[in-house]
Amino acid sequence: MASMRAAKSRGFTLIELVIASAIMALIMAGLASSVLIAIHALPDRNTSTDAVLQSSEVAEQMASELLCALAFTERTPTTVEFTVADRNGDLASETIRYTWSGIAGDALTRQYNGGAVIKIIDGVREFALSYDLKTVVEQADPVTNESAEYVLSSYGTPSAPADFSITDQDWIGQYFFPSLPVDVAEWKVTRVLFPARINGATKGITAVQLRPPSGADLPGPSVLEEVLMYESQLGASYL
Repeated sequence: MASMRAAKSRGFTLIELVIASAIMALIMAGLASSVLIAIHALPDRNTSTDAVLQSSEVAEQMASELLCALAFTERTPTTVEFTVADRNGDLASETIRYTWSGIAGDALTRQYNGGAVIKIIDGVREFALSYDLKTVVEQADPVTNESAEYVLSSYGTPSAPADFSITDQDWIGQYFFPSLPVDVAEWKVTRVLFPARINGATKGITAVQLRPPSGADLPGPSVLEEVLMYESQLGASYL
């Protein structure tokens, strides 16, 4: 006759359960301490070092914008308002305003083109602007008046001008130096008149040029102005 054994399952005793709970409590306490230490190791946003860094960033921003200032509309120890060149394409200057109330702990604010007032740094204890002023005497531009058109120089040709055929190798020119009043600052050529007519059956194109003279009073290499004269538009008689 076969004998049967009763299977027995062994569980935790009460003392073992108590010891395991105590060990888990110690482990959890250690983890909590580690988390607290790590939190305290993180940089505090309210430290003096962080305040110095924030102040430096704000000072750098103000300095860069003041460097572009075109004009000042308000200038006090705690407020500065100035204009800078157009930044949005509307062809109008932009207005920037920095101000502090003067009360320790209040924020320094920035306002752009009269819009919303933005806090750029909180808890300001000291803020004072000083200005180096320099008086500059501007030299006024001289008042100039442009006279009516008149003859600067002329060359009286005979009633029947001598024929001179213009080619790419043969040209004709006239040097002139006008006599001007002593108070004249500059002068300009408005037009040049000369007689011309058709020469033969071929209809060419002549470049009429105004050039500064060379040392020998001949046309220099640079061209100040050029107008093309088409022979097809000329007549058989001098015009």
